[in-house]
Amino acid sequence: MKFPMVIAVLTALLFSGNNGVCQESAPALKDNTFVMAFTRPGTTHSGKWQRLIYTEIFRRLGVKAEFRDYPSKRASVESDAGNIDGDAVRPYQYAAEHPNLIRVEENLFSMNFSAFTAKDSIPPLKGWDSLRGTNYRVEYRRGVTICESNLSKVVRRENLSDVTEPEQDTVYRLIKKN
Repeated sequence: MKFPMVIAVLTALLFSGNNGVCQESAPALKDNTFVMAFTRPGTTHSGKWQRLIYTEIFRRLGVKAEFRDYPSKRASVESDAGNIDGDAVRPYQYAAEHPNLIRVEENLFSMNFSAFTAKDSIPPLKGWDSLRGTNYRVEYRRGVTICESNLSKVVRRENLSDVTEPEQDTVYRLIKKN
């Protein structure tokens, strides 16, 4: 990783200064480019919003930024290989799994995992364990480690699948298997 401390500085600077104007200057960076991975494409609402925030951070720092779209798992591989300098919007436990990154404790937004179904015969679910022993087919977004880990413990392997594109995971599908 080329710029290990820069991401921590970036978010801190966004929220510092008077009237939204940062007084600090950016650290010297090799070729003045910070490469950041995004797992939400710039064509989605959250992807656009994230890019607006990070574009402003880098603008204030006077740092050239390059944003690259990757599926979640691929972004982790690129980060671990040192091919990118930052990985935007990851869950809390991600830092423990990727010690090459420095977690910035400023939340851009919070996320909750939810399950949805079109069948009213499926009772309300309360947590991951609500899926244990059911015959539901469950889909989750590939590379979202918390879903992969928790769902694999409570959903039968033959009933569990993942989706690749962010648009596919807008609604997690629970379908009672016939």
